[in-house]
Amino acid sequence: MEFWELDWLDRQMADDELDDPDAWRPWRPSMRLDVATRDRLIWGVVIDDWDPETQANSEDGNALTEDMPFCTEAPIVSPKLRALIETHAPGCAQFLPIRMTYRGEPMAGGPCFVLNVIQVVDCLDIEPSAATPYPEHLAVHLRADHVQLDRDRVRFLSTRVPADAHLFRLRYDYITVVASDVLKHRLLREGARGVVFRRLPFRVENRHRTAP
Repeated sequence: MEFWELDWLDRQMADDELDDPDAWRPWRPSMRLDVATRDRLIWGVVIDDWDPETQANSEDGNALTEDMPFCTEAPIVSPKLRALIETHAPGCAQFLPIRMTYRGEPMAGGPCFVLNVIQVVDCLDIEPSAATPYPEHLAVHLRADHVQLDRDRVRFLSTRVPADAHLFRLRYDYITVVASDVLKHRLLREGARGVVFRRLPFRVENRHRTAP
């Protein structure tokens, strides 16, 4: 099976346009999360103390134009995208409710959810010298086994991925969110807007290797 990196930038935006403010689509919600909460959203763990009054505010539009809009603080998904993920990747993610507002007023089409991917798969084959610890001031925000990787010397072993894992994080590289080819095609077939699937930043192999 093929796997993809899941992203939530607008799919019509070219990589070389990311620094061009005029390249963004009109609807860009923003959130204010405390540092501890934002950190935990990349740990791959269930968050039990989420504040249901958390807001995402838009200054650009009062309607949901994407199922996965660009948001720097956390991935946001629409009710439609939540339902699709729960159907095609059950148990892989937690959906944390947020109140969508437009200039402080409730927005039509809400509520939406922060996508917290909680399934973690150990499927990276890392050369011993390809992993280095994060600096101490950054490591305090990360899981103990989250390391900096020289991705040119890391292999993604498809055969280590469980058959029912369709949306997951990677042990040692928790920031990366991976989607299966099955999930990709089902989301695109159902017209999920704003979802981006990129090639994995690792060399992909379909046979087992001995971990270092």
